[in-house]
Amino acid sequence: ARDMMSLATYPRLDPGNPAAFSATIIGNLRNEHAFNGVITSDSLSAAALGGTSPDQLGVRFVEAGGDLACIGARSYVEPVIQGLIDRAKQDPAFASKIQSSATRS
Repeated sequence: ARDMMSLATYPRLDPGNPAAFSATIIGNLRNEHAFNGVITSDSLSAAALGGTSPDQLGVRFVEAGGDLACIGARSYVEPVIQGLIDRAKQDPAFASKIQSSATRS
């Protein structure tokens, strides 16, 4: 099973984050609705996320509980991957989250 997180912000659920970056919304899906499948982002290179540095897009998505990042702009791929690698090297708990995301089916 798969679910896609939108880039919209839902003020009544988490006013400070778009759904793709919301541990509250993704946590609700996983915990309250027992969803154990892959959570995919909408395009992380979309203008709606323009205020976030490209190297932090994947980091924020994985931190929130996401698994599979969609990236529409080819120029964002390397910075997103590098951001994930850099954070995983500094933070073993984050590296474990990446491992869990990579092996979820």
